[in-house]
Amino acid sequence: FPVTIPMERKVIVYENVIEMLEDAFSKSPNSICISDGDKQITYSDFWIETNHFGRYLYEVFNVTKTDLVGISLRRSAEQLVAVMGAMKAGAAYVPIDVSWPEFRILSVVKSSNLKVLVNEDVFLSFEKWLETQRELIAPLNNNISRGNVAYCIYTSGSTGLPKGCIITHENLLNYLTFANSYWSKKESLEVAYFSTLSFDFTITSVFGCWLNQGKLKVDIVTGK
Repeated sequence: FPVTIPMERKVIVYENVIEMLEDAFSKSPNSICISDGDKQITYSDFWIETNHFGRYLYEVFNVTKTDLVGISLRRSAEQLVAVMGAMKAGAAYVPIDVSWPEFRILSVVKSSNLKVLVNEDVFLSFEKWLETQRELIAPLNNNISRGNVAYCIYTSGSTGLPKGCIITHENLLNYLTFANSYWSKKESLEVAYFSTLSFDFTITSVFGCWLNQGKLKVDIVTGK
């Protein structure tokens, strides 16, 4: 019998998760990236706004590589802008659920030594800052390496105080590359964003959707 030798697949090596997502976003810039109530945000517009948020964190709070940025916003387009913006600033994001008891929030904030905690007030401040910018806002170039931290997620604390688990860009790149091989490749992909940002599964649903140019639907859930 004849033997068929499969063609080798070209493997793209990314230095960080931002590069990986930028490549995916560029394939369908005018498609809807996030559906959040009445908001329909394209991949292109979302990418630009996250550039702006990263620049805001850098200029207002001096956020750079090795810093940790807490994200305490309800499930929304704004929350996702903050997550990506923090990563583009070179920082790692720390999800802090708005529904957590106050003592747990305080424990995580204290132990993680956050550079800034992004809540509704901070995001409103970002929007006001954006209105004052008269010139084109250039994206940051932080030379984020695979060894830099992408995010820090905290355990439930069932055996005591919550403990932070560091995930590097290399860790996340490896996982997303593996997970993406199992995603549906249909053209009209829609994914529900229903889990909390502090749950690791959320990485799969959010980033996996974006890597396949799908529509992430926030508006079908309560948004808490």
